[in-house]
Amino acid sequence: MPPLPPLPWTAIGVAAAVYFVLGGIWYGVFGKAWLAALGKTKADMNARDPKPFFMAAVGAFVNAAALGWLTQATMCETTAHAMALGALLGVGIILAASAKHYAFSGWSARLLAIDVGLDVVGFIAMGLVFGLMK
Repeated sequence: MPPLPPLPWTAIGVAAAVYFVLGGIWYGVFGKAWLAALGKTKADMNARDPKPFFMAAVGAFVNAAALGWLTQATMCETTAHAMALGALLGVGIILAASAKHYAFSGWSARLLAIDVGLDVVGFIAMGLVFGLMK
């Protein structure tokens, strides 16, 4: 296999930002259902704690860098291929791995769908970014 070209850092930054913003929108829409599935209320959450937001940003960047590398390693030629790779990772790895943890933890399928639904849609959206910025 020939050496990979340099990572597309601009696309990685854009993809990470898209994923992070999508998370804000996602939990804006599904926040009440998510809290109910957790058995918590908004008052139980510390909105001033920056750690979850920091971890979400770092996680989005790491995920974007990994997907960026994989789009090159698998030689994704089209936007559709990059989005399909994102879907494959979202469903085949993130959903499959998370489902077993949620099952053993006794967490609901609804909570899994909300949490991992973001990841599946987020990886597809990042694939779109990589495809468009190729």
